[in-house]
Amino acid sequence: MELTYSVHVHKVEVRKNSAGKTVSYRVGWLVERLPLWRETFKTAAQADSFRSELIAATKRGEPFDGATGRPASDNRKAASPAWFAFAQDSGVPQITTHRVL
Repeated sequence: MELTYSVHVHKVEVRKNSAGKTVSYRVGWLVERLPLWRETFKTAAQADSFRSELIAATKRGEPFDGATGRPASDNRKAASPAWFAFAQDSGVPQITTHRVL
């Protein structure tokens, strides 16, 4: 999907278990109306911080990537190789599961 400026950030949702105890906090946001992106956090402060980052990105006029749901400036993290693929490409010797004497 292409970059878009059509973003709507929802308020922090408190998630509770069947006993009524708060177990997590979730932030939801829409990019181009579909799909609803969600990120879950353990504390309210983490969720509010993440929500603030999304709102700040929209106020700065940053485009959002419809494929990842994140601001375009945040996609640099997704573009970097995973540590395992990096280790394989860099020539790090393979790790064995058995002991060598």
